[in-house]
Amino acid sequence: ASPRPPATPRPAAAAPAGNPMQQRLLQILGELRQHAGVERVMFAMLSPDRKLLKVRFVLGVGKDDPMRRFQVNLQQRNLFALLTAKPQVFFLNGDNRARFLPLIPAPLQECLNTEGFFCASLFVNGRSFAVLYADHPDPAMLTRPAFERFQQLAQRLSNTLKNSTTRKAG
Repeated sequence: ASPRPPATPRPAAAAPAGNPMQQRLLQILGELRQHAGVERVMFAMLSPDRKLLKVRFVLGVGKDDPMRRFQVNLQQRNLFALLTAKPQVFFLNGDNRARFLPLIPAPLQECLNTEGFFCASLFVNGRSFAVLYADHPDPAMLTRPAFERFQQLAQRLSNTLKNSTTRKAG
């Protein structure tokens, strides 16, 4: 019998070779897909004027997926404006959907899984910087242990971002 080839992990998006921060970010996004039971993962950053939240990286989506066009105005009251107000994590699920779905603008409901998702606001040096989003086509996959793993990886990503900006400033 010939030896079995090694198992191949899910492919991650390629990061520019010269940017270690992007490589680290995409590595953590890939870990979310592997270890937190999620399929689609998005990293969205605040615009320099802090008025918009706009997608920067996505994994697990097709090239025409509406998530690739994710953008939300943070000057209007919505779930993402509330999330970016302070460091926090959020789990949209059957228990809270009726309460929070009205806070998601209609155009965003087309690109997010409104049956359930995980979200975390990421802060750097005390200021809102980005939002991490993850979902799965089957909301039953979004369990409490998966959410806890999402929280851990979101915290690690936040620490990575803090460390990279500290190094740049120093």
